[in-house]
Amino acid sequence: MKYPRAVSLLCTLTTALVLALAAAAPLTASAQSRGREAAKVIERALHDARSRDYGGAVAGFKRAWELTRDPAHLFNIATLYLRRLNDPESAWKYALEYRDLATTGDGKREARALVRDIEAALRKTHGKIVVKVEPPTADLYLDSKEAGGRMSSGVVWAMPGRHAVLAEAPGYRPSSTAVKVRRGVETSVTLVLRPEKAFLEVISDIPGYACILDDEPVGVTPLRRVVEPGPHRIRVESRGHRPYEQKIDLSPGETLVVRADLASADLRQSAPPKDASDARAMSAGRIGSWVAMGTGSAMVVTGAVLYGLAWRDYKDADNLQPGPNYDADFDARVSVGRKKAYASYGLLGAGAAALGVGLILYFVLPAEQTVTIGPGGLPGPSLAAHIRW
Repeated sequence: MKYPRAVSLLCTLTTALVLALAAAAPLTASAQSRGREAAKVIERALHDARSRDYGGAVAGFKRAWELTRDPAHLFNIATLYLRRLNDPESAWKYALEYRDLATTGDGKREARALVRDIEAALRKTHGKIVVKVEPPTADLYLDSKEAGGRMSSGVVWAMPGRHAVLAEAPGYRPSSTAVKVRRGVETSVTLVLRPEKAFLEVISDIPGYACILDDEPVGVTPLRRVVEPGPHRIRVESRGHRPYEQKIDLSPGETLVVRADLASADLRQSAPPKDASDARAMSAGRIGSWVAMGTGSAMVVTGAVLYGLAWRDYKDADNLQPGPNYDADFDARVSVGRKKAYASYGLLGAGAAALGVGLILYFVLPAEQTVTIGPGGLPGPSLAAHIRW
């Protein structure tokens, strides 16, 4: 019973392989076709060069470069422009591209030598213009925006005379300048494009807050966006936080950075405001707790001092020397010590009680609770305190 399943799996794999080969066949055939075409083009270009049809040879090597992307064809093009067509300006562009693509040490040295020869030829008839532009990504044009006027880099060779250099970039106003070119002289120009748009940046302490500009979602923080100059309204929000909203007014070229640190929203119902009498009661309660703890602390310290004095009286009584008044002196010192000891016991107890009351008022009891403290027991004098917290 296992064999039919194995045969079925083998058939499936075979079918998938056939389909893959069928799909790859057109690609392989296309590559082979391009290779055969490139070989014919190169052979024709070499034939044109030997036949002194240098224009046809240049066209052939350009086509070969398109088909193979082999930098050697760029070298051939630059050499033909320089040595055979006496067009160092066209040769220079292809020589620079060859220099940038050369990977071997010999190729790089060969490219630098070719560029030096071309520039030496150009200095006899042309002048060199070096353009620095801000932003660096701007498009540069010499004299015209037509296809032939676009500069491939910030360096160009031009015939002597007056020329115009134009720079353009999205979001910026175009800028141009006139330059006078002299033969064999390098001239530098600088172009700074002024923004015609405004730039808005929104940052936050935690990334990912939603940004809404003029009631339209525009992304999340951190955000940088090109906006139209003028008034806008930016809103930053996130679930569980209070939203941030601000009106802004941007000028052309201005970059505004908005920092929106959202605070957590308190969803609990807030307590009703307390009136002045409640505030006074709370203040009195707080003062009462401190008074109780301060009084208790003083009583404990005083009791401890009295206990120490009582202990010293007992010690003095024990150290009395025998004499005619020994018994009277002994009884007197013990009596004084006993009174001090009783007083210390009372102060220590009352002080501890006062400390306990103060701590209860400060830490345990809830706000706005009335507590009455009064010792009970036998009728007679007592201490009663009524405190509202």
